[in-house]
Amino acid sequence: MNTQSQQYNDLVFMLTLALTAPTNASVNRCWQMTDGISMGMTPLEVESAKSEALANASAAVEAKTSFVSALVTVMTADTESIHKKAKKMVLKFGARLSELEFDSGIEEAKSTVEALKH
Repeated sequence: MNTQSQQYNDLVFMLTLALTAPTNASVNRCWQMTDGISMGMTPLEVESAKSEALANASAAVEAKTSFVSALVTVMTADTESIHKKAKKMVLKFGARLSELEFDSGIEEAKSTVEALKH
């Protein structure tokens, strides 16, 4: 049985997933699950959970963007000093990402580097 705090945290988590899901199918599944999770919650609790999820999603997007940028720098650095600093940033921001975000960030960085070559 979920406590009210667990229910709130579950809703924040599912809303965050819905906002950061990579496919429309995943987004739809997450949104459907939020209906069941939010049953019995007050409108104020639901709105608070939405605000928290939006902040979480923004932080996740920022971390991925920073990860990709640092990874591109690692791949294109022309000095050891820049390469070393960017590598630390890759590790810092990469630790904040899910496995799926991490993998897609690597692919995005590779595409960016390829585009820069042309």
